[in-house]
Amino acid sequence: MWQVQSQVQTTAKDATGNYVSVVRVFFTVGAQGPFSVDIPVSTYTVQAAQAAISAYAASVSAVEGLTGTTAAG
Repeated sequence: MWQVQSQVQTTAKDATGNYVSVVRVFFTVGAQGPFSVDIPVSTYTVQAAQAAISAYAASVSAVEGLTGTTAAG
């Protein structure tokens, strides 16, 4: 389960290296975090925020469940 903690408008580099206005949304996943996602102001909607946070939160949950061993060497 994730929950938004706060949000702020700022600037960040996009994939092309240009600076764009974004809304940075901070959230927690259970007791972990905070984490954040940047959503361009031009596409900032409830749906866009929910999709970005849900995708990130799914990765956080998956990584949290990882286990393994180190290779001897």
